[in-house]
Amino acid sequence: MAVLVFLYEPDLFFSSRIESAGKRFGLEVKTMITINALEAALKGGLPKLLLVNLDILEERHESLTELVSPGSCKLLGYYSHVDVEFAAEALRSGFEVVIPRRALAVKLNEIFAEVSSG
Repeated sequence: MAVLVFLYEPDLFFSSRIESAGKRFGLEVKTMITINALEAALKGGLPKLLLVNLDILEERHESLTELVSPGSCKLLGYYSHVDVEFAAEALRSGFEVVIPRRALAVKLNEIFAEVSSG
């Protein structure tokens, strides 16, 4: 059984890059493009890793982190480099890791290697 990763990302081009990288590490990446779909998926069971585009999450950090208790799955948020305030707010609301989108693209293999091995 593959390790489960949830991705909240409406950009289908970017999400397909993430899904492809996940497959290389034996991960099953399930992409949600709406917050309602993500919340429903989280209520059905938690993944090992939750990747969230913070730019589209906007001000709903708390509603999402209420569904994911600390330590139950790793929360990683990413944002456009111009929206540093989203990063700070996400960290305050419970995200473990918050990085710029460009850094996610660069570190994705490293992140997925860690998730698949641990």
